[in-house]
Amino acid sequence: MAGTGSDLDGAFGKEQCPVDLDTIADLQKIPDMLAEIGYVEEDIKNIMSANWIRFLNKNLAR
Repeated sequence: MAGTGSDLDGAFGKEQCPVDLDTIADLQKIPDMLAEIGYVEEDIKNIMSANWIRFLNKNLAR
């Protein structure tokens, strides 16, 4: 499972983030970046949110 999370809100600071991501608004660049290197749409959707949603539903809905 792969998924994205963000500490761009101040936890670690942007110096710990990839150079292309300056603010939380830049997270929307990730799907295009993944597509450019060959990821298919389903994998991108899973990485951006679906994996976390599935994990949370499975483990918190008990």
